[in-house]
Amino acid sequence: MSLLLGEDTTLVYDTTASRFAFQGVTTGSLSAELGLRDGDRLESVNGTTIDDLEAALYAISENDTATELRVRVQRGTQWVDFTYTLVP
Repeated sequence: MSLLLGEDTTLVYDTTASRFAFQGVTTGSLSAELGLRDGDRLESVNGTTIDDLEAALYAISENDTATELRVRVQRGTQWVDFTYTLVP
């Protein structure tokens, strides 16, 4: 998570969808290199549905020492799944 702090990418809560949407993803940024696009809506992290702040904080704490993150986003009408391997 700390790698993304220096970027302009943010997660903004969309009340109409009850999901967080990525905003400010720019070409060449780490977020873009990870495959994310502006407007992608975060659905889940390692099986935890991220539908509010409590779920997001839970996912962060539960995956603090994870070596792999499975992330699902909704891009338009399609689901896109990513698996990230974290190297210490």
